[in-house]
Amino acid sequence: MDRFLSRFFCALFVLITLPMYGQITTPYFYDNIHSNFSGTGIGANAYRSSLGVHSHRFTFLANFTGNNFYKINNQSDNNDNNFNLPSGSKVWSGGLSLNTLGTAFAYGDGSGGAGSFPVTSGKYVTYNWQDVNTSSDAAAIVMQTDNDPVSIVSTTALPLFPVPSLPVIVTVVLTNTPSAQENVFLRYSTNGFATYGTLLSPSTGAGTATQTFTIPAQPLNTAVSYYVFTTTLASGTLSGQGTLTDMATINFDNNGGSNFLYVSLPIELTAFQAEKTDRSVVLHWTTATEQNNDRFELERAPDGSHWSLLSMVPSQNGNARFPQHYSAQDPHPWPARNYYRLRQVDTDGKFTYSPVRIVDMGGTATATIFPNPVVNDALQLVLPATELNAQVRLTDVQGRLLRQWTFNMETEWSGTLDLSGVPAGIFFLQVNGELPIRVVKQ
Repeated sequence: MDRFLSRFFCALFVLITLPMYGQITTPYFYDNIHSNFSGTGIGANAYRSSLGVHSHRFTFLANFTGNNFYKINNQSDNNDNNFNLPSGSKVWSGGLSLNTLGTAFAYGDGSGGAGSFPVTSGKYVTYNWQDVNTSSDAAAIVMQTDNDPVSIVSTTALPLFPVPSLPVIVTVVLTNTPSAQENVFLRYSTNGFATYGTLLSPSTGAGTATQTFTIPAQPLNTAVSYYVFTTTLASGTLSGQGTLTDMATINFDNNGGSNFLYVSLPIELTAFQAEKTDRSVVLHWTTATEQNNDRFELERAPDGSHWSLLSMVPSQNGNARFPQHYSAQDPHPWPARNYYRLRQVDTDGKFTYSPVRIVDMGGTATATIFPNPVVNDALQLVLPATELNAQVRLTDVQGRLLRQWTFNMETEWSGTLDLSGVPAGIFFLQVNGELPIRVVKQ
């Protein structure tokens, strides 16, 4: 098994064999914030199958102060208003307190009733509900923040290939400065999370949009697994509590499952640089020594999360005791930010990743879209006035063209883009080669 498989893939392999954790239920949230007990439910913002306890997350803005009564139904419409029909629907509810792990009871088991939890007007409420089969109660927790919870833009670690005498410094970049209630933690393990592991608070930058963590030095060939997550709970409450840590996670980053293990590796990367030219990006990197090095795979992403292969560069000398210099080019970078990283692959197939390098080509976005996420296959687009025809392209995260539209614009134009037939996922909308806009389709 690849030594770089993350704790999340291992957990997923084990837990999918247990019925209580399988994604059995598709939940819809009904509550008096949305006044939708007899209408359409609010779909989950995220399903986290990569956590030890699989869960659904709902985040929304409270519009009053008081107790928010809620129920969860596996039907999207509840026009009958009694949660017993249509036949076969399943409902959960139960009283909860902020920042305390509680239970959403299966309706009809004698414990359900009308569930509620306190909310404050103008605050963002995050409700996490454990995914269960249709006969089980579910763990649940409610958290509240002043602002919309932050997302994790990138997670990088230095040194690239640590040696036993050096700690690893992990730098985490967030979308914004977190609310006062929102904490960022790193959890790491030296046994693949067979036990809880160690919970770290930021060593620098706590409470800002860039925070760092220090994983202490480990013995030679020790594999260290780690991931970063946000929550409103404190470290003293979470430490050692695996179920609580999973359930209280608002957002987390495993960088595609690629950066969780490190050992003493057979190359020493001393430099990795990305430089902008007029229309391209040139990348350079240097190794001090190499042993059993097969190749480098240069990867690019438009947002620091959705990576695709740009080019492969073979090792100049798989076994070298002197510096080796490499270079590659991205001839067609995104017009705005471009994220680059190296995937170094050994001759036996083992691999690791370099830190991420960012190049901003200076493009700007002029289009406005809504709603985002897209619902009912309809995306509203507003374009400013221009003398040129507007070329609008929709691509997937690999840059493959899915749809294209042309608009003749002498005045500001607005209309609806039909996304029927486009599967659910993350896409990018680009107008006349400008900054692509991230689009989410549910």
